[in-house]
Amino acid sequence: MATADDGGGGMIGEAVETAHGLDRAQAEDFLYWEAELLDSGRYDEWLDLFTADGTYWIPSNPGQTDPYLAPSHAFEDDLLRRVRVERFSSKYSYSLQPVPRSSRMLSNIRIEFHQPSCWTVRSNFLVSQFHGDQTHRFAGHYVHELVASAGNLRISSKRIMLLDADGPLPDILTIL
Repeated sequence: MATADDGGGGMIGEAVETAHGLDRAQAEDFLYWEAELLDSGRYDEWLDLFTADGTYWIPSNPGQTDPYLAPSHAFEDDLLRRVRVERFSSKYSYSLQPVPRSSRMLSNIRIEFHQPSCWTVRSNFLVSQFHGDQTHRFAGHYVHELVASAGNLRISSKRIMLLDADGPLPDILTIL
């Protein structure tokens, strides 16, 4: 797939197959690895995928562009992500007993280039969450901001755009 440079280093038009050092296969492998870590409960390893100042954001409506201007379902920095992960292993987190399980599918993964060593990767997702005796499904798309750091990809921002973010939702117990 070809696109044109917008003059500012970003790409316009369709998503690209290779964007200045990151190809779609690498982006797919990274997102699949993240999904595997989450679905297998390897949350500490998942935390390591983020930069120190990385954010995890679930907007509360589809048009929300700034987490500071309206309430969000979640907006977490490193500290809050770590608190969330610690709750999964705490015997005092009664709402998470038994620990919820998840399975996710990713599709339509595409890369956009913004600046050297920084990429926006978009993908569609379907996450099934099982807890107690109930299964809930969450659908939407991810927007990952990835950066190259010491030869590895890291998440500087993960935005979870739920299809029904502005509608009634079940408890989101798992990490989307």
